[in-house]
Amino acid sequence: MKTVKFYLLGLVMLAFNISNAQNQSVLVEHFTNTLCSICASRNPGFYQNLQSQQDVLHIAYHPSSPYAACVLNKQNRK
Repeated sequence: MKTVKFYLLGLVMLAFNISNAQNQSVLVEHFTNTLCSICASRNPGFYQNLQSQQDVLHIAYHPSSPYAACVLNKQNRK
């Protein structure tokens, strides 16, 4: 009798865990600079790869150094 209760309790706990499962997404942080020729040449392929993936959250950072004239950094100061 104790074994049946143990297995029943295990099944209930398993069903509870499965029903409360959360979807997970991948977070990609992308640091780039518009005036850096190496970064700029790799950005189109990088963005194309990100678009082909599902459940990917993309955050792009455009730092001011070493290029203070970065167009994207001037537009988004946050």
